[in-house]
Parts: sequence; structure tokens; C-alpha cells
Amino acid sequence: MSQSTDAASQIASVAPPASGGATKRRRNWKWVGVAIAAGLIALGSGWWLIHRGPVVSYITTPVTRGTVTTSITASGTVNPVVTVQVGTYVSGTIIALTCDYNTRVHKGQLCAKIDPAPYQIIVDQDQAALVTAQAQLVKDRANAIYTNLASGRRTWRLMQMTRRSRSSDLTRLRSPRRPPF
Repeated sequence: MSQSTDAASQIASVAPPASGGATKRRRNWKWVGVAIAAGLIALGSGWWLIHRGPVVSYITTPVTRGTVTTSITASGTVNPVVTVQVGTYVSGTIIALTCDYNTRVHKGQLCAKIDPAPYQIIVDQDQAALVTAQAQLVKDRANAIYTNLASGRRTWRLMQMTRRSRSSDLTRLRSPRRPPF
């Protein structure tokens, strides 16, 4: 037990004496903190007084009777009640635009004109091909007629040759036979 009492006496000898010095130091720090806070408040108030906005002034007039105008001011997005998708059957460069955004349009109204040049070229090519095909048809009919005539002439010549041959055969057969010597 003597060891524990010795340790307690050693700790008591190392500890500073209980005096009012520690509490005085704490009080001094409190006054320093209060002084700093008061200085910051004074600086903030001074800055606010220097940099505050202009003083608001009001203009007053006596009350009179007059007309009341109605006006509506709004901000935001206006959304349509009905949205319609517009499409085309062909695509191309637009050369005339007759409808604008939010324009009221009616059924069958022309809103845009597409450049017809590329399509006109195709139409012209097809018309040229049609004329060429019609000319080829006329040529083929003429060839068919000529072929029929030519084959008819051949047939006629062949028939004449056959007739001559047969008539000569008949003549030979009708003539009396002679002896070969």
C-alpha cells in the first residue's frame, strides 16, 4: 500500500498548485474573442454602408378616374393542342416555302415547292425511251411485212419453179419414148 500512496504523493508534487492563474488566462481569451467579434461586426457594417444600393424613391400622384387597360404578360412555353406530322412523297431541294411555323394551313394547301429539275430529267429520259421504243416497233413491223413479202416471193418463185419442173416432167412423160441409142 505504501507504493500507491507514494505514487499519489509524487503526482501531487508534479501538479501545479491550484491557483487563480489558469482561470485568469481563460478570462483573457474570452475578452480577446469578444473584441475580435466586435471588430468583425464593425467591419461588416461599414462595408454594408459603403456598398449598399441606391436609395429607393417613390413617385406619387393624386388619384384620378380614367380607363383601365388590360394587358397580360406571361413567360414560358406555349404548347399546341394538336401536333400534325407533315411528310412528302419525294425529297429534294425546296425552292419556295409558303407556310411558316405556327401558320394555319388548310387541306390541300401547297406549303413547299420542291425543285422539279431532277424529276424532269427522269421524265424526259423516259419520254425519249418511249419514242425510241415506238420507232423500234415501227421498224420491226416493217421488217415483218418485208419478210412476209420476201417469203411470199420466194414461195411464188418456188411454186413457179415447181410448176415448170412438173410441166416439163409432164411433157417428158407425155412424149413417146425413144430408144437410148
